[in-house]
Amino acid sequence: MNPTVAESWATIVDWLKTNLPSALEHLQPPATGADLTALRTAMGRRLPNDLIAWLTLNNGFARTTSFGSLIPVLYVPMSTTEMLRDRDMLRRIWSTMDVPIEDGPAGTPSFPWLDEFLPISRASRTG
Repeated sequence: MNPTVAESWATIVDWLKTNLPSALEHLQPPATGADLTALRTAMGRRLPNDLIAWLTLNNGFARTTSFGSLIPVLYVPMSTTEMLRDRDMLRRIWSTMDVPIEDGPAGTPSFPWLDEFLPISRASRTG
């Protein structure tokens, strides 16, 4: 049986405690009901249950610096606010190009932009 999101998150936090304790101080508290409502409203669709479950445990990292060897390497979870900000930026960029914004369920092959895309992590930076 697969672990729940909460079990997996607990494993990740335990790993951080052992291997990268400096990152723990940057974990943000869970997303609020208002955060989740704003995310659902902006996306205009039902969000995956696992994403909601994760956000009710943690709302990303307060800082996007290099903490060391996060897995996957270089990527740091974003808050709901940052997810929407980056999605809006990407949508604006694609809207300036002469290509359609496609609309379909997650996993649908598309080129080059699928409007259901929601970034949940960002490449970290050093310093």
